[in-house]
Amino acid sequence: MEINNGTDVNPLWENSIVYSANGADWEHIDKNAVTKISKSYHTVSGKAKDWNKRRDSRCKVVIEGSNNTILLSFDAQDISNQATWNDGTQSELATAVEGIMSWL
Repeated sequence: MEINNGTDVNPLWENSIVYSANGADWEHIDKNAVTKISKSYHTVSGKAKDWNKRRDSRCKVVIEGSNNTILLSFDAQDISNQATWNDGTQSELATAVEGIMSWL
């Protein structure tokens, strides 16, 4: 998955945060609709094989709109085009949130 400030993909997408599963077909989030960006980092204990099963809940970034509507939720490690977001640490998760906030 890729995520970008809209103008980094197309100069006309000034008011958008955009994301794509393939780097070509972009979905838009209106920057004016974003009311909250949050993060959650969960430490999973137990056997290593259990870690991989529960990976989806490790490093979530959630972009919300009005009435706590989730506009986008993703695992920071799944973002392929933002290298500083995807090593799975708490500091890199904070970097992801700060990066998105800087686009608003």
